[in-house]
Amino acid sequence: MQRTLQLRRNILGLVLIALLVLAPGLSAPTAAYEPVDAEKLIKGCDGPPYKGLPTTTRMAADLHKSIACLENVFLDQVEIMFDPKQLSRKYRDKN
Repeated sequence: MQRTLQLRRNILGLVLIALLVLAPGLSAPTAAYEPVDAEKLIKGCDGPPYKGLPTTTRMAADLHKSIACLENVFLDQVEIMFDPKQLSRKYRDKN
């Protein structure tokens, strides 16, 4: 009787451990994971090549445009990755 009870406890313990380990794999994924191609996102912020001799003013303006573009790309990714209640674009723009 004692051995049967102990065997049942062991089996129940193994089943519970198996469920805990396998549970994440058994649930259906909510969305397929798509890796982000950072190069593609960054390439979208590249400016056209300079024609003629670049001036400091032109380089500074182009740098400002590139930074603003990269910031928008980053904020787009924030909107995709985070729940708006956790971190929204509006909250990020304020800080």
